[in-house]
Amino acid sequence: MLMPDGDDYRICPQCGRDCNPAPFDSAGDRVGVSFICPIHGVHTVVDPFADTRTLDT
Repeated sequence: MLMPDGDDYRICPQCGRDCNPAPFDSAGDRVGVSFICPIHGVHTVVDPFADTRTLDT
């Protein structure tokens, strides 16, 4: 997932809590940040550096 425009990616879609960011290793050359609800778990993974590299086709 690329970086979203708003801050909704931080909010759990099930309970509306503001979620904590944590590093996410995608087992490749890309690093992501996951947002984890303390009740429902990971719901969003963003790639904060997506705009600095070219997409593979």
